[in-house]
Amino acid sequence: METLNVDSVLKNFNDKVILNDVAFSVEKGSILGLFGRNGSGKSTLFKCILGLEKPDFIYRKFNGKILKQSDLVKLFSYSSQEVFLPNSFTVKRLITFFDLSTNAFVLNDEMVSNNLELKIRELSYGQRFYIQLLMVIFSKKPICILDEPFSGLAPNMIEKISEYINWNKHKIFLITDHNYEDLYKIATKNVFLHNGNLTDVSNLDIENIKNRYYL
Repeated sequence: METLNVDSVLKNFNDKVILNDVAFSVEKGSILGLFGRNGSGKSTLFKCILGLEKPDFIYRKFNGKILKQSDLVKLFSYSSQEVFLPNSFTVKRLITFFDLSTNAFVLNDEMVSNNLELKIRELSYGQRFYIQLLMVIFSKKPICILDEPFSGLAPNMIEKISEYINWNKHKIFLITDHNYEDLYKIATKNVFLHNGNLTDVSNLDIENIKNRYYL
């Protein structure tokens, strides 16, 4: 079974502990839901895993192989809280750029099929972000990290993105979102980040998580 192991993640900033020996493992076909209050370090953890931010220490292993920096771009697809798509690309060109021109799910999505000839800058923020999520979720890379994927999306878009995440059972997903209820619906394993420490809360329902950790 393909497994991502993240261990001993340490991150300090100005003598403040952001991540304190954080560790978790997640298997292929699983969706890890990362919960936590604003400023708890969720995005920082993701960036450390991706090599976008330098931790004081991190240990990453996939399929039993210790990961080097050069391995990360081959394994991870990532959507941040910001839209990073090139404004000058048409939706059609973007699909080709992401090597998804034969993906039926992407091509048949109404947001895509109705806007193929439009440039990214001609779309609304919600449309741009939705299409960005499609490109990342359906990437051929085995691990997908999504930071606030539901933020700013209409309810019908959230429902569709959730369906696409659930369809990709051959991947590993790491997701955090302040829309706790929608994340909880799709996550197969739940962890909570508080005061730099990560706790497995998979045995708690969403109301207990919110009440115990004051979400």
